[in-house]
Amino acid sequence: MSQDRAVSNAPWATTGAAGAAPPPFTMPARLHVKDLVGVDRRPGRDAPGPAEKQAPTHAVNPNSGVPAPDDQRRIPVKHVKILGLAAVAAMALMAFVGASSASATVLCKVTPTGTNPATCPTAETYGAGTVIEGTAVDAKLTASGVGFPNVTCNHSVTSASISNTGSASTTVTGTITALDFTECETEGSHTPCEVEVENLPYHAEVHWTSGTHNGVLTVKSHGSGNPGAKVICSGVIECTFSKTLFELTVTGGNPAHVTAAQVPLSLTSLGLCPTSATWDATYVATNPTAIWVAKEEI
Repeated sequence: MSQDRAVSNAPWATTGAAGAAPPPFTMPARLHVKDLVGVDRRPGRDAPGPAEKQAPTHAVNPNSGVPAPDDQRRIPVKHVKILGLAAVAAMALMAFVGASSASATVLCKVTPTGTNPATCPTAETYGAGTVIEGTAVDAKLTASGVGFPNVTCNHSVTSASISNTGSASTTVTGTITALDFTECETEGSHTPCEVEVENLPYHAEVHWTSGTHNGVLTVKSHGSGNPGAKVICSGVIECTFSKTLFELTVTGGNPAHVTAAQVPLSLTSLGLCPTSATWDATYVATNPTAIWVAKEEI
């Protein structure tokens, strides 16, 4: 007998033409897995025969092993990638729109029109080069920790210069060029104190608060280090405090106010220092006095 054997009743035997006996099936000398379970689609391989079946495309439940119904089939990878890219693009667009809306701010010489949005006539906006000055009479450093008193300063002045006017798509920016604290002492014992401001100038921005004529003043490093100050009260306190980003409330009006309310400070030195501290102060605009915050100019 030759190496091939005829098999006619095998379950995988094919069906011949109508009315004719099925052709014999010959067992090849070497049986490939592709001959039993499906078609090998790799380049250069044989094309599928009429009786060969494709592998099922249904997703299979890993617990029961039963194919999932048609409406639970897996989404082709190509479609998943397209959907993913579309989602990323949509989120990027939303982020851009949100950022543009949030950063649109100008400072106005007169009460803005409306509140949502608040608008300011172009001729009434404070432009680049404008210097704004303010004074506080209630600056206070509140210290925590046993044996450390609070420090108050009866006089503090600041000065800032506008570098970018702002618009419907950009925020007003500037530079804080001066910040001084004088007439400082500890509460209770009245020990004289000195407050030395460090790392001037600072970068400043004002962001309009929706539905109001107010905003938020952010202050951070202009490149020489974080905003901070060294507080020296002889024999009582000697340490440096700073903060990466200050966020202060701007209340529009005539005069306008900038308020620091319990702003937490970071301790950046060792010595006679409390475990933590906060800063409070209300600066009143002195020149110019009338300042309101608006979303855009018209």
